Amino acid sequence: MRWPFVCRKQTMLSKVRKAILEHKLIPRGARLLVAVSGGVDSMVMLHLLHLLAAEFNFELCVGHVNHNMRGEEARLDAESVRAAAANLNLDFRLGEIPPSEWIKGGNRQERARELRFELLRNMACELSACLIATAHNADDQAETFIDRLLRGSGPHGLSGMARHNGDIVRPLLDCTRAEIVEYAQSHGICWREDRSNADHKYRRSRIRHEIMPLLHLFNPQASEAICNAAESIRLQSEAIDQWADREFCSRRRMTGNGRPAFESRGLEFLPEAVITAVFQRYLSEIVPGLRGIGRAQLLAMNRMLEGDKTDMQISLPGGLLLFRDGSEIRTGEKAAELPEEFEICINGEGTYAVPGGTFEVRILSKAGYCMEGAETAFFDLDKLSGHLILRSRKAGDLIALPNLGHCRVSKVLSDRHVPVHERRRTIILADSENILWLAGIRRSAHAYIDDKTDKILQVAYKADSPDIG
Repeated sequence: MRWPFVCRKQTMLSKVRKAILEHKLIPRGARLLVAVSGGVDSMVMLHLLHLLAAEFNFELCVGHVNHNMRGEEARLDAESVRAAAANLNLDFRLGEIPPSEWIKGGNRQERARELRFELLRNMACELSACLIATAHNADDQAETFIDRLLRGSGPHGLSGMARHNGDIVRPLLDCTRAEIVEYAQSHGICWREDRSNADHKYRRSRIRHEIMPLLHLFNPQASEAICNAAESIRLQSEAIDQWADREFCSRRRMTGNGRPAFESRGLEFLPEAVITAVFQRYLSEIVPGLRGIGRAQLLAMNRMLEGDKTDMQISLPGGLLLFRDGSEIRTGEKAAELPEEFEICINGEGTYAVPGGTFEVRILSKAGYCMEGAETAFFDLDKLSGHLILRSRKAGDLIALPNLGHCRVSKVLSDRHVPVHERRRTIILADSENILWLAGIRRSAHAYIDDKTDKILQVAYKADSPDIG
């Protein structure tokens, strides 16, 4: 005889217990700050964690943040959470965001989130809690996925919220909002409603009240299906990140000023997703938390690896440039804009200001001569032709080098590993016939000092160079 199949629905308590066990959310002996807003999600989370505290040997304390955006309603929210904590004999802390914060403008919801977590972390520190529990649920996860999908997010964004992210844990991510409300009603848990959650002027609220109900018409378990998709993307994204991390670490090196760079040779043969992840790994080290990198910029980074793209550069948020120098990927600050062309005549000794730096010109006797360095050059004054000028680079510039003859200035700059985005800033010292010096980079073969030299022209260059990585 075959018994009929019976689908046994997991209870809320068993779902949270399973999440704690499978994902190691809360270590035994830990002290946990439960972030409680007073809404149904967080009040149910507090109830469930209190039931499981003895079983998993962790301690609870309660934190609430008053955003000071809803007047008396917000005050009553705080009092309801304080009462719930007192009823469970738990430590309670209240944090308040000054009303002046909302005068500053900008994205209110994003700012509120930042300030809320800052206050919660302060409470956790004060109460010796190592973790903060938030009440995000499966519907929140699905709404986050839809929101990021509509914004064109990549795999990281579509992975959704992690169950455990640093000091934040989310025990209710496997529970739907309907299950949470049903649990609250069946267990006599009181909660408060935030009327602003129904305000359709907020993007997230419109997704919740307009888009999600439509999706549930196609699939009553739409939230769970979306969460499953987000979890699959997360697992694949983690595998790609691990691959990219190994690649980056094997290619990484430090530049002279302590900023990292990486070798790109051979990277172009890897899958596009891995290449993109390597660039993201690199940028996260340059500017932790860097935002504003879009799909177009990521595709441009992949094209940077093509064989003939050695002079390609990409503008990044925060005034940074990403560029390729030979086979090496580096970053630098955006250079100050220079005039397309300039020319300054040298009419004797003195200081000459040019875009991007200054020159000191002196005439010495041979007794005052010493070995030249990268920032100083010396010339036999009598071997110079006509007048001297300081000027910008020009297309087709040639410089005569010892034992090499005439070379293109562009090749000299490349051979000297001058970053692509800095080559335009090269200042040239020339007489009427020849280039004498690529300032701070390379001297020409003209007007060398010898035994017959009488007077010496000394030229010292001080560049206002940006920070190059």
